[in-house]
Amino acid sequence: MYDLENVLRISKQSLKNKIANNFYDEHRDRGLSILARRGRLYSLDDLEYLAGFIASSHDQCVCDNSDEFTPVEVYQSRRNDHLMDKAFDRVANLKALERKAMSTYGV
Repeated sequence: MYDLENVLRISKQSLKNKIANNFYDEHRDRGLSILARRGRLYSLDDLEYLAGFIASSHDQCVCDNSDEFTPVEVYQSRRNDHLMDKAFDRVANLKALERKAMSTYGV
């Protein structure tokens, strides 16, 4: 189990707000149900799923059409996209370390 804030670098409440305000489908329900658990410790699979909520489709739209938005909106959207990419990278690195440990120690 891994700490959400240490791996994704976003607070549980901030992530809940992003999911509740920016997503409207079955993925939203699953994301919110994962976050409804007590504490901040989650499996890597859960963290990988939650990392996908750091940036929204609106952020992607802003990044793709930056000339149509204010510089502040562009900055925030690029930052969200960057934070999401970094979160996926951290989860992937932790998964690789787990696989290596399992193969090394035969677990």
